[in-house]
Amino acid sequence: MGKFAADNGYDSWTMLNVYPQIARDPKNLDCEYHPGLKAENERHIASMINDRPLTLLAVWGGLIAFRPYLPSLLKDILQLTSPRTATGYLLAIRLREATPRHPLYVRADTPLQLFSVDRYLEQPS
Repeated sequence: MGKFAADNGYDSWTMLNVYPQIARDPKNLDCEYHPGLKAENERHIASMINDRPLTLLAVWGGLIAFRPYLPSLLKDILQLTSPRTATGYLLAIRLREATPRHPLYVRADTPLQLFSVDRYLEQPS
């Protein structure tokens, strides 16, 4: 993904997780989120952002629908970035249901497109 950043006019990228639990299989994600993990994740994200202007690459993939709490956590994270710091939202390619693709499943030469996270989150589940 380093070349992906450079090919799109950026010097680097930082990945932020909607929920910080590590699980090789999505079935092993917590059935309900742990408030302490959520708060710690948001503290780390806020510290990293530190009021800097950002362009966000939306690439959470279809697994955001795997646990009902994930879209809500995404909304809370976006509150840390928007409108104060985020200059725009981009994504590589969308799935049929308009969900941004995970970067593992996107060709490196796929052009970025503007993406409205607000519109995405307003869609019925």
